[in-house]
Amino acid sequence: MDAWLQLSSSRSGRALDATPTGIIQFDIDLQGNEDTDFDDLKQMVITVPECIYALRSPSGGLKFGILTDFQQNIVPPVPARGDVVEGAGKLYA
Repeated sequence: MDAWLQLSSSRSGRALDATPTGIIQFDIDLQGNEDTDFDDLKQMVITVPECIYALRSPSGGLKFGILTDFQQNIVPPVPARGDVVEGAGKLYA
């Protein structure tokens, strides 16, 4: 099974009043994973104590959420590429 990371929001597109929940959502598509038994996979996923939901998607894949211990820290935001950081110059990451 292949795994792909897709970042669905941009730094400037986030709501200013959004509060992180600590939930990481996974979406495993049927396409490219035709040999995967998604019912068995779902049964394995729901045995993980941190799993708070797991469901078959309308397309036949699997969606599930894992609750992490992430806590939002109120600190200055992480600089973006091109930002000027005092004492560090311009970032080109």
